[in-house]
Amino acid sequence: MTTTAYELALASSFQQSLGALDAKQVKAVLETIDKLQAGLSSVHIHALHGVPWVSFVVNRDALRVICSREGTALMLVWVDSHDEAYQWAERHRSVKVGKVIRLLTVQAGNDEGRSTSTTTTPMTTTVTTTATPTVAGPLVDVRDKTFRHVEVGPRLAAQLRALPDEDTLLELAERLEPALAEALLSLAADPDDVQGIVARYARAKDGETVTFKEAMQATVNAERVWLVPPEQAALEAALSADATSWRVFLHASQKRLVSMSTSGPFLVMGGPGTGKTVVALHRVRHLVSLPTINASPARPVVLTTFSRVLAHQLHIGLVDLCRDDPSRVQSVQTLTLTAAARAVLTLAAQPSSVLLDEDLDAAWVEALRLDGAGRGRAFYVAERDEVVLARGITTVDAYLKAPRGGRGGRLERSAKLQVWAVLSAYEAALAHRGGDDAGGLARRATQLLHDGVVSSPFAAVVCDEVQDASAWELRLLAALATPTGKKEPGPDRLFMVGDGHQRLTKKPTSLRSCGIEVRGRSARLRLNYRTTQGICDQAIELIAGLPMDVIDHDAAIDAAVDANADTVADHGYRSVRAGPRPIVRQFNSSDDEAAFVADVIRGAVANKAVPVLLLARTTSMVQAMRDRLRDRGLTVPILGELDSLPAGLDAVLCTLHRSKGLEAPTVVLCGQQEVPQRYRAGLDVDREQWDRQERLLQYVGMTRARDHCVVTRVEP
Repeated sequence: MTTTAYELALASSFQQSLGALDAKQVKAVLETIDKLQAGLSSVHIHALHGVPWVSFVVNRDALRVICSREGTALMLVWVDSHDEAYQWAERHRSVKVGKVIRLLTVQAGNDEGRSTSTTTTPMTTTVTTTATPTVAGPLVDVRDKTFRHVEVGPRLAAQLRALPDEDTLLELAERLEPALAEALLSLAADPDDVQGIVARYARAKDGETVTFKEAMQATVNAERVWLVPPEQAALEAALSADATSWRVFLHASQKRLVSMSTSGPFLVMGGPGTGKTVVALHRVRHLVSLPTINASPARPVVLTTFSRVLAHQLHIGLVDLCRDDPSRVQSVQTLTLTAAARAVLTLAAQPSSVLLDEDLDAAWVEALRLDGAGRGRAFYVAERDEVVLARGITTVDAYLKAPRGGRGGRLERSAKLQVWAVLSAYEAALAHRGGDDAGGLARRATQLLHDGVVSSPFAAVVCDEVQDASAWELRLLAALATPTGKKEPGPDRLFMVGDGHQRLTKKPTSLRSCGIEVRGRSARLRLNYRTTQGICDQAIELIAGLPMDVIDHDAAIDAAVDANADTVADHGYRSVRAGPRPIVRQFNSSDDEAAFVADVIRGAVANKAVPVLLLARTTSMVQAMRDRLRDRGLTVPILGELDSLPAGLDAVLCTLHRSKGLEAPTVVLCGQQEVPQRYRAGLDVDREQWDRQERLLQYVGMTRARDHCVVTRVEP
């Protein structure tokens, strides 16, 4: 016997509560939802007395699922044991305003750390925290001009910006005219979608009605509501205990970027924790299904970045995201930019080996025999990187005409000819050894594509951490995304994400100077979903006064932000969660520091805030901390080059550079004291360059933390 077959959606709160269940309970929930989808009469949905919810029973463990229902549309919002589930239902209600669906807390209560509001606790009794800062209100960044589009004047706009949180906005929205209420809630979710919000506002004023089913499908609810597909594999993947909500749920602004059509290259910028990598992964998943892209295993979409470590992490993330449809992964290649260049060279049957230190040293020894001016290797390396490779120069005539801004004194024609002779000898020495360095591989691959010797082996290109791509790698990106016979990347062919304040390698380079035009095709993500506001504030203070790299200013022109803004804070970067600022502790010795770090780990274990990610500046500092923790009875492994953050460990160590792409509930930045001048001098960098790099490293490390961050220093 069958009954009603429901169209199901999962609220993010439901998946959050599901995470507290064990594997057997999750399996039982999955089986019950499967029966519900099939319309079997064994699953009975009944109204709850005194509260506006319905519920059904999971046959095992006496679990109850709380739902919101209208007709055959059913949204699952919470799962727990009988009494706890009913108590949650009494403390919350669902609000639907037009297409906007939100959960409203009507009574304070303890959801055992699983509710939609986040609480923080000290990690150890020896650690004291500062007061929890207030998160900026949901409409704080909306401008008067935008409010005027929905007929809100300056006085009311100022009052709306002062609303402290979304619950307060929801309570107000229920008292407003429905069209305006939906517009305000939509602006809180996606302030950049002004055109779409104004259009919906006009339709709502004309009396458009929206069903609950239509609201569940609306983009404005994408962050909180996930439509359950009919395939069992998709549902099982979404509900599996190791699935992460942030790979399933997208914020409205993120979802719009994932599925949009672009007329050319598109750039997404945003601070740490704003979901740039998530957007890139979802974009890849979207592109492989587009008939206009026509991706296949023979001509895949390439997902690329600057390092092997991050490429490996991207592949893991993509496989996880596509567990409901693994066939999509077959039409994607995850490669470093150097590996992408090698793919082009291999297609053209040209040498593609990457030559490393010993071969490079030998090649320079041969080339420098022609260095009659005695300029030395460092000069020629910089000239090659910053002029020849950066500008894609392949002939002596092009080099003679090329500007050399930032390279010191002017070179006469005869001097430039002599320099070119040395550089040409270096190229010949590399070719004799059957390969090239990374820059040379990228330049040669780009030239092959430009000359039409081969076509791009990739249907489309998605690049993560684009700020760390060199000029020659950016030129390669453009060439890979340019159809044969065209002069620039085609529609939907090149999608890039990055953050100029996370540039840890390469020299700042403008996209435009490398043939990638993003004017009118850029966006900025502002909301940090990873890090609490306290940690976010401290991280922003670290980089105060450091202007963004030039790559960001390409986006700032058209990203609906002030083009003169210099920091992520100026672009409305903020967290959606309150929480304490990082704890800073100073010690007289490294042993005292290690004893404190050991206490932090034990406290995090007790508070279930693990794993603890321990970060230090250098490999030797990481190894020294490992040894000191071992002396205190703690075995903390060092993260390998291609390792993901392992599950089941209390703590793990790695360098600040290696931490890119990682996140953890608790992060400790160890050994953040001033480095002696002699160390800096040994690296041949000036004080200004060193300070900038140090601040950016700490910024990256600090923003790996979700809930707690500690900074330690040793100052004898």
